[in-house]
Amino acid sequence: MLCAVAWSEPVVRVEIVPPEAGFYVRHSSGAAMPGGPDPRAVLPSGTEFIARDVDGERGITLAVRKPGYEDFERTYPLAQGKEYWDGSGWVIGLELRPVGTISTFKHNLRFHPVPIYVGMAGLLFMTVLPLLRARRTTVALQRENEYLQDRYEQDLVGREVDSYLIEGKLGEGSYAQVFLARHKDFGDVFALKILRPYLVEAGSLQRIYRELDIGRRLKHPRLVRIVAFGIFHEAPYLVMDHVSGETLAAVLERGPLPVFQAMQFLEWMCEGVAYAHSEGVMHRDLKPDNIMLTAGGLKVLDFGVARPSGDWATLTGTGQAIGTPAYMAPEQLLGNPCFGSDVYALGVILYVMVRGTLPFGGGDVVAAHLSMPAPPLCSGADWLDALCASMLEKSVSRRVASVSDVLQSLRANHLTVMASSEKTTIISQQRNP
Repeated sequence: MLCAVAWSEPVVRVEIVPPEAGFYVRHSSGAAMPGGPDPRAVLPSGTEFIARDVDGERGITLAVRKPGYEDFERTYPLAQGKEYWDGSGWVIGLELRPVGTISTFKHNLRFHPVPIYVGMAGLLFMTVLPLLRARRTTVALQRENEYLQDRYEQDLVGREVDSYLIEGKLGEGSYAQVFLARHKDFGDVFALKILRPYLVEAGSLQRIYRELDIGRRLKHPRLVRIVAFGIFHEAPYLVMDHVSGETLAAVLERGPLPVFQAMQFLEWMCEGVAYAHSEGVMHRDLKPDNIMLTAGGLKVLDFGVARPSGDWATLTGTGQAIGTPAYMAPEQLLGNPCFGSDVYALGVILYVMVRGTLPFGGGDVVAAHLSMPAPPLCSGADWLDALCASMLEKSVSRRVASVSDVLQSLRANHLTVMASSEKTTIISQQRNP
């Protein structure tokens, strides 16, 4: 039983089946709880702890990792009247789901014993028959995926995809290939991206079409335009303006950028992303690989994985987070992205441009984004250091409110940084005539 405590000091007790499983806990905002357990520590089942407010929000996120069981993660709002409120605190009980037939049998035998005959009959019904059905389903899916894989990996150069002739391959990622394509009738050159068909959940094409149509309506000088989309051999594809230039990732391989140049690049990125946000579209995968430097400045690529606000469906429909973990905000890693997630990603890009390295490199990147404070930018410009720190706040409520606010701050300090840069250049020339 829990001891009665004041409402301002609520006590939470976590009970897990199996009891030898440990758990991690953090505040539901993604931040560590003031005075609470270390979010990196594994706590044993039965642990009691204090859950305090963060920015007026009271809630916790539990995560459990145990071999032989499915990973568990869930956010629990803490309020009186919840089903796990016992009058003086919260008692949260959870049972892990075992993986595999043998583990399921052992788990049920240990924690849900039944008479032997009923148990054996139930075992036959619940394991053998579903296993046979699952095997048939698995074989069918495997054959279908092999067929789609063969179709996807065939050489498309020289072939036609609807109204487009494939002239060359531009690149390949984890979920798509990109080709240089020319319109057969008009001769215009585009980039044609084909998604991997075996990553597309059955029945999800309508949703993908809707999302691509939203991206097609985005028209801004800092964004790469989507001009068309369709289906080729069961694989969704989209056609985009072909942009010549060099990615920011390629530039950064040669080292960090001068502060003024990094500030200019960030300003251009914010122009495009702020416009997309005003149209209700998040990017969700901002990173140097998706920033193209061109003769006309800069363009943001890959709004093909962007989503309208409020729609967190993925291409696979499995609940996995679309994006690159090294640039993902805590709430996005937990499956709850918002416009502030793009602000966070731009903050990481700013840090990389100025320092030449990621703020959280090596080790457990996800855990670092969830709990570790970002290191200072140390750019030499106090206002820019403060802006970057605000962009990388763990809690959305403490982060810069919007990309438009970041853009406004950059423009307000543009002349200051330019004057400082010119002064540094003059001093350098005087020292090295």
